[in-house]
Amino acid sequence: MGLIYIIAAGTIYYSLKMPDAILKNLKNERYKGDNCAYIITSRGCPWNCSFCSVSAISGQKWRDRTAINVVDEIEMLVNKYNCKIIDFIDDIFYVYQKRVIAISEEIVRRKLDIICGFETG
Repeated sequence: MGLIYIIAAGTIYYSLKMPDAILKNLKNERYKGDNCAYIITSRGCPWNCSFCSVSAISGQKWRDRTAINVVDEIEMLVNKYNCKIIDFIDDIFYVYQKRVIAISEEIVRRKLDIICGFETG
């Protein structure tokens, strides 16, 4: 469903193409009919808390997408599917504060008029 490029040792770039069939029905009654999309920007968790299953399911290594890659997807969802609400459903979104700030600043820089929700671990 996507392409993976290995440019240099330890550097992997990927391009995920979302099938239109999955994205056609983005209406969500919870949000009063506005188009809503769920995105995952990272997986895993660097900690191994005894009360949490994230590291057992997704791995203890935290893997993230770049701020530009994340906002490119958001911009596509806004422009192509008129999404007004973006829900981040990462295992744990706030691991790296500079990345969260970079994503936020890029959303503002591109003037994307969206509401963000966070359903993370």
